Amino acid sequence: MDTLDKIQKEQERVIEICRFTWTMKAATEAFSFERDIYYWYLHFRPHCKKVYLPLNWTGIWHIVQNYPKQNVDELKELISEIYNSLESKIPYFTIASEVHCNEQSFPRLPLNVQVYGPGYNDGEDYGVTCHQIALVPFHRNAIYFNYKRDIFCSYFITGEYRCRKRLNDFLYGNEGHGYDGFVVTYRIPFILYCELLSRSIFALTPRGTNIGVYRLYEALQYGAIPVYISDKFSLPYSDEVEWNKIAVLINQNDIEKIPDILRKISAARIRKMQDYGKWFMQNYVRTDKISERLFAHANS
Repeated sequence: MDTLDKIQKEQERVIEICRFTWTMKAATEAFSFERDIYYWYLHFRPHCKKVYLPLNWTGIWHIVQNYPKQNVDELKELISEIYNSLESKIPYFTIASEVHCNEQSFPRLPLNVQVYGPGYNDGEDYGVTCHQIALVPFHRNAIYFNYKRDIFCSYFITGEYRCRKRLNDFLYGNEGHGYDGFVVTYRIPFILYCELLSRSIFALTPRGTNIGVYRLYEALQYGAIPVYISDKFSLPYSDEVEWNKIAVLINQNDIEKIPDILRKISAARIRKMQDYGKWFMQNYVRTDKISERLFAHANS
């Protein structure tokens, strides 16, 4: 059996042993772009030199967060069995919309499994190869609101990971609360969040546990200019895309300067950034575009 035949046979095997993670109840409760890529792959079945390990990481993480310990332990054992069944001389890759594949609740990925996702927490610290890709927003088909952009900058507070806590304290606490033109919200329905973005010129999109965040692409989806705040900048397709033409990049140490930085951006530059953001979404942030690029890269 030659190498390609061996890889194809192994691919069929791992599809079958991973299929339960797509049919379990948690998978139907936790939707992500991983599912879109998985079904795209099943439909087109591109031949790769690496084996796609199609675990539904978002569904798995949903079990960790919402199910009893017994269910988590059972799933942990099943994941361990899958890892132990992988062949050390075959290259694998998996797609994770979050960093769930490296959570402490589960064994670490074998070193011959590469990860495609929005940013990895500590996998690279012990040798796992990580490739950053864009995230398709949860609402694939945007609901368009016919509003003028009457909000200068908006921010939907969620979580307190890393630089988010500092930003939350600055804008929502006594120090920064009430900045003219800034609308800060907390715990609103998702449809109102989308409406807020459609009315915003800028939207604050700080990183969380991951380097990449859904809210950056959600802002672009609704025509707002993302203000991406991070301790480091690692954005997908940086060899092809000029991110400073799409988003305002802010180091977390400069959070207090955000109002002044945004006020200095001219109306002409704002229009150019909005146009470039639309072009980027149409050409890079679609399931078919991401899937084609991802599997072509995995085959290189």
